[in-house]
Amino acid sequence: MVAHAVVAPSLPVENLGEALERPFTWADLLAMADEDTGQRHEILGGELIVSPAPALPHQVLSIEITRRLLNVVFERRLGQILTAPVGLKASEYDAVEPDLVFIRTARWQAMDQDAPALTEPPDLVVEIMSPSSRRRDRVQKLAFYARFGVPEYWLVDPVARTWETLVLDGGVYRPLPPEGTTHRSRVVDGFTIDAAKVFAVLDRNAGRGANMGTKRGPGERDTVSTGDGAPASDPAMDEENETSGR
Repeated sequence: MVAHAVVAPSLPVENLGEALERPFTWADLLAMADEDTGQRHEILGGELIVSPAPALPHQVLSIEITRRLLNVVFERRLGQILTAPVGLKASEYDAVEPDLVFIRTARWQAMDQDAPALTEPPDLVVEIMSPSSRRRDRVQKLAFYARFGVPEYWLVDPVARTWETLVLDGGVYRPLPPEGTTHRSRVVDGFTIDAAKVFAVLDRNAGRGANMGTKRGPGERDTVSTGDGAPASDPAMDEENETSGR
Protein backbone atom coordinates (compact mmCIF):
# COMPACT_ATOMS: atom_id res chain seq x y z
CA MET A 1 0.00 0.00 0.00
CA VAL A 2 1.03 3.59 -0.53
CA ALA A 3 1.01 6.63 1.72
CA HIS A 4 -2.37 7.19 3.33
CA ALA A 5 -4.47 9.52 5.41
CA VAL A 6 -6.65 8.26 8.24
CA VAL A 7 -10.02 9.88 8.88
CA ALA A 8 -11.37 9.20 12.35
CA PRO A 9 -15.01 8.05 12.52
CA SER A 10 -15.93 11.14 14.58
CA LEU A 11 -14.98 13.58 11.78
CA PRO A 12 -17.35 14.72 9.04
CA VAL A 13 -16.63 13.47 5.52
CA GLU A 14 -17.78 16.01 2.95
CA ASN A 15 -17.59 13.71 -0.06
CA LEU A 16 -20.29 11.49 1.40
CA GLY A 17 -22.71 14.37 1.01
CA GLU A 18 -23.40 14.57 4.74
CA ALA A 19 -21.56 14.80 8.01
CA LEU A 20 -20.62 11.34 9.24
CA GLU A 21 -20.16 11.09 12.99
CA ARG A 22 -20.28 7.33 13.39
CA PRO A 23 -18.11 4.38 12.37
CA PHE A 24 -17.63 4.02 8.63
CA THR A 25 -19.39 1.07 7.03
CA TRP A 26 -19.28 -0.97 3.85
CA ALA A 27 -22.25 1.01 2.53
CA ASP A 28 -20.23 4.22 2.97
CA LEU A 29 -17.37 2.74 0.95
CA LEU A 30 -19.71 1.83 -1.88
CA ALA A 31 -21.05 5.39 -1.91
CA MET A 32 -17.53 6.82 -2.08
CA ALA A 33 -16.56 4.48 -4.91
CA ASP A 34 -19.06 6.20 -7.18
CA GLU A 35 -16.99 9.40 -7.03
CA ASP A 36 -14.04 7.80 -8.87
CA THR A 37 -11.35 10.04 -7.30
CA GLY A 38 -8.54 7.58 -8.06
CA GLN A 39 -7.96 7.11 -4.33
CA ARG A 40 -8.21 3.85 -2.44
CA HIS A 41 -10.68 3.71 0.44
CA GLU A 42 -10.55 1.04 3.15
CA ILE A 43 -12.06 0.63 6.61
CA LEU A 44 -10.61 -1.17 9.62
CA GLY A 45 -12.70 -1.23 12.76
CA GLY A 46 -14.91 1.51 11.33
CA GLU A 47 -11.94 3.80 10.67
CA LEU A 48 -11.58 5.16 7.14
CA ILE A 49 -8.17 4.93 5.46
CA VAL A 50 -7.66 6.96 2.28
CA SER A 51 -4.66 6.19 0.05
CA PRO A 52 -3.59 8.15 -3.05
CA ALA A 53 -2.69 6.54 -6.35
CA PRO A 54 0.45 4.38 -5.96
CA ALA A 55 3.89 5.67 -6.92
CA LEU A 56 5.69 4.34 -10.00
CA PRO A 57 8.00 1.84 -8.16
CA HIS A 58 4.89 0.37 -6.55
CA GLN A 59 3.28 -0.06 -9.96
CA VAL A 60 6.41 -1.58 -11.49
CA LEU A 61 6.73 -4.19 -8.72
CA SER A 62 3.02 -4.99 -8.83
CA ILE A 63 3.19 -5.72 -12.56
CA GLU A 64 6.38 -7.78 -12.22
CA ILE A 65 5.02 -9.93 -9.39
CA THR A 66 1.75 -10.41 -11.27
CA ARG A 67 3.61 -11.37 -14.45
CA ARG A 68 5.66 -14.03 -12.69
CA LEU A 69 2.63 -15.47 -10.92
CA LEU A 70 0.59 -15.53 -14.12
CA ASN A 71 3.27 -17.56 -15.90
CA VAL A 72 2.73 -20.41 -13.45
CA VAL A 73 -0.87 -20.02 -12.28
CA PHE A 74 -2.46 -19.86 -15.72
CA GLU A 75 -0.15 -22.44 -17.32
CA ARG A 76 -1.06 -24.98 -14.64
CA ARG A 77 -4.64 -23.78 -14.15
CA LEU A 78 -4.02 -23.35 -10.44
CA GLY A 79 -6.57 -20.63 -9.84
CA GLN A 80 -7.35 -16.95 -10.28
CA ILE A 81 -5.19 -13.85 -9.75
CA LEU A 82 -6.85 -10.50 -9.00
CA THR A 83 -5.10 -7.13 -8.73
CA ALA A 84 -6.14 -3.82 -7.17
CA PRO A 85 -8.77 -2.64 -6.94
CA VAL A 86 -10.16 -5.82 -5.40
CA GLY A 87 -12.08 -5.63 -2.14
CA LEU A 88 -11.95 -8.03 0.80
CA LYS A 89 -14.91 -7.62 3.13
CA ALA A 90 -14.83 -9.33 6.53
CA SER A 91 -17.66 -7.33 8.13
CA GLU A 92 -19.65 -4.12 7.72
CA TYR A 93 -16.79 -2.30 9.46
CA ASP A 94 -13.78 -4.08 7.98
CA ALA A 95 -12.99 -4.03 4.27
CA VAL A 96 -9.62 -3.57 2.55
CA GLU A 97 -8.08 -3.51 -0.93
CA PRO A 98 -4.82 -5.47 -1.17
CA ASP A 99 -2.48 -5.06 -4.12
CA LEU A 100 -2.85 -8.65 -5.33
CA VAL A 101 -4.64 -11.85 -4.35
CA PHE A 102 -4.55 -15.47 -5.51
CA ILE A 103 -7.47 -17.88 -5.14
CA ARG A 104 -7.26 -21.60 -5.86
CA THR A 105 -9.47 -22.91 -8.65
CA ALA A 106 -11.99 -24.89 -6.56
CA ARG A 107 -12.51 -22.01 -4.13
CA TRP A 108 -12.76 -19.44 -6.92
CA GLN A 109 -15.44 -21.45 -8.74
CA ALA A 110 -17.48 -21.65 -5.52
CA MET A 111 -17.39 -17.88 -4.92
CA ASP A 112 -19.96 -15.33 -6.01
CA GLN A 113 -18.00 -13.72 -8.83
CA ASP A 114 -20.59 -10.96 -9.32
CA ALA A 115 -20.20 -9.67 -5.76
CA PRO A 116 -18.56 -6.23 -5.27
CA ALA A 117 -15.97 -7.77 -2.90
CA LEU A 118 -14.64 -11.10 -1.73
CA THR A 119 -16.34 -12.20 1.47
CA GLU A 120 -14.19 -15.31 1.86
CA PRO A 121 -10.42 -15.24 2.34
CA PRO A 122 -8.17 -15.65 -0.71
CA ASP A 123 -5.31 -18.12 -0.45
CA LEU A 124 -2.65 -15.42 -0.89
CA VAL A 125 -2.52 -11.67 -0.30
CA VAL A 126 0.33 -9.41 -1.46
CA GLU A 127 0.91 -5.90 -0.10
CA ILE A 128 3.57 -3.59 -1.57
CA MET A 129 4.52 -1.18 1.20
CA SER A 130 5.56 2.45 1.31
CA PRO A 131 7.46 4.14 4.19
CA SER A 132 4.22 5.61 5.54
CA SER A 133 2.20 2.40 5.26
CA ARG A 134 4.70 -0.06 6.76
CA ARG A 135 3.21 -0.02 10.24
CA ARG A 136 -0.35 -0.40 9.00
CA ASP A 137 0.56 -3.24 6.63
CA ARG A 138 2.65 -4.97 9.30
CA VAL A 139 0.28 -4.48 12.23
CA GLN A 140 -3.36 -3.60 11.52
CA LYS A 141 -3.68 -5.25 8.12
CA LEU A 142 -1.61 -8.25 9.19
CA ALA A 143 -4.02 -8.75 12.10
CA PHE A 144 -6.98 -8.29 9.74
CA TYR A 145 -5.71 -10.91 7.29
CA ALA A 146 -5.02 -13.34 10.15
CA ARG A 147 -8.56 -12.93 11.52
CA PHE A 148 -9.98 -13.25 8.01
CA GLY A 149 -8.06 -16.52 7.59
CA VAL A 150 -5.70 -15.70 4.70
CA PRO A 151 -3.21 -18.63 4.62
CA GLU A 152 -0.27 -16.73 3.10
CA TYR A 153 0.76 -13.06 3.18
CA TRP A 154 3.61 -11.44 1.24
CA LEU A 155 5.01 -8.12 2.46
CA VAL A 156 7.13 -6.42 -0.21
CA ASP A 157 9.10 -3.23 0.48
CA PRO A 158 10.48 -1.50 -2.67
CA VAL A 159 12.44 1.06 -0.62
CA ALA A 160 14.17 -1.30 1.82
CA ARG A 161 14.25 -4.04 -0.85
CA THR A 162 12.85 -6.62 1.57
CA TRP A 163 10.44 -9.48 0.93
CA GLU A 164 8.69 -11.43 3.67
CA THR A 165 6.63 -14.57 3.14
CA LEU A 166 4.33 -15.20 6.10
CA VAL A 167 2.17 -18.29 6.60
CA LEU A 168 -0.81 -18.62 8.94
CA ASP A 169 -0.21 -21.13 11.73
CA GLY A 170 -2.74 -21.45 14.52
CA GLY A 171 -4.17 -18.01 13.79
CA VAL A 172 -0.74 -16.35 13.85
CA TYR A 173 1.52 -15.44 10.94
CA ARG A 174 4.98 -16.98 11.03
CA PRO A 175 7.84 -16.21 8.61
CA LEU A 176 8.72 -18.79 5.98
CA PRO A 177 12.51 -18.45 5.60
CA PRO A 178 13.77 -18.02 2.02
CA GLU A 179 16.55 -19.98 0.37
CA GLY A 180 18.96 -17.14 -0.25
CA THR A 181 16.74 -14.59 -1.98
CA THR A 182 14.30 -17.20 -3.30
CA HIS A 183 10.90 -17.53 -1.64
CA ARG A 184 8.70 -20.60 -1.99
CA SER A 185 4.92 -20.37 -1.75
CA ARG A 186 2.92 -22.94 0.16
CA VAL A 187 -0.37 -22.08 -1.51
CA VAL A 188 0.72 -21.64 -5.15
CA ASP A 189 1.84 -25.19 -5.92
CA GLY A 190 5.42 -25.40 -7.19
CA PHE A 191 5.92 -21.62 -7.28
CA THR A 192 9.13 -19.93 -6.20
CA ILE A 193 10.20 -16.35 -6.78
CA ASP A 194 13.62 -14.72 -6.55
CA ALA A 195 13.10 -11.40 -4.75
CA ALA A 196 16.45 -10.05 -5.99
CA LYS A 197 15.36 -10.48 -9.61
CA VAL A 198 12.03 -8.82 -8.91
CA PHE A 199 13.67 -5.79 -7.29
CA ALA A 200 16.12 -5.60 -10.20
CA VAL A 201 13.33 -4.26 -12.42
CA LEU A 202 13.34 -1.07 -10.36
CA ASP A 203 16.95 -0.40 -11.38
CA ARG A 204 16.26 -1.27 -14.98
CA ASN A 205 13.27 1.03 -15.20
CA ALA A 206 15.14 3.84 -13.42
CA GLY A 207 18.00 3.59 -15.95
CA ARG A 208 20.58 2.58 -13.34
CA GLY A 209 22.34 0.03 -15.51
CA ALA A 210 26.10 -0.20 -15.80
CA ASN A 211 26.09 1.61 -19.16
CA MET A 212 23.77 4.43 -18.15
CA GLY A 213 24.72 7.60 -20.00
CA THR A 214 26.94 5.79 -22.51
CA LYS A 215 26.21 6.48 -26.16
CA ARG A 216 25.52 3.36 -28.19
CA GLY A 217 26.21 2.77 -31.83
CA PRO A 218 23.58 1.51 -34.27
CA GLY A 219 22.33 -1.94 -33.32
CA GLU A 220 24.10 -1.96 -29.95
CA ARG A 221 22.14 -3.01 -26.88
CA ASP A 222 22.47 -2.40 -23.17
CA THR A 223 24.23 -5.12 -21.20
CA VAL A 224 24.65 -5.68 -17.49
CA SER A 225 28.14 -6.40 -16.23
CA THR A 226 28.64 -9.49 -14.11
CA GLY A 227 31.66 -7.94 -12.40
CA ASP A 228 34.23 -9.99 -14.29
CA GLY A 229 33.95 -8.05 -17.52
CA ALA A 230 31.52 -10.46 -19.13
CA PRO A 231 28.09 -9.18 -20.18
CA ALA A 232 25.03 -10.74 -18.65
CA SER A 233 21.40 -10.71 -19.67
CA ASP A 234 18.94 -8.49 -17.86
CA PRO A 235 17.97 -10.52 -14.75
CA ALA A 236 14.47 -9.05 -14.76
CA MET A 237 13.80 -10.59 -18.17
CA ASP A 238 15.32 -13.99 -17.42
CA GLU A 239 12.93 -16.90 -17.15
CA GLU A 240 13.21 -18.52 -13.75
CA ASN A 241 13.52 -22.28 -14.07
CA GLU A 242 12.81 -22.66 -10.39
CA THR A 243 9.62 -20.59 -10.69
CA SER A 244 8.04 -22.77 -13.33
CA GLY A 245 9.35 -25.95 -11.79
CA ARG A 246 11.45 -26.81 -14.84
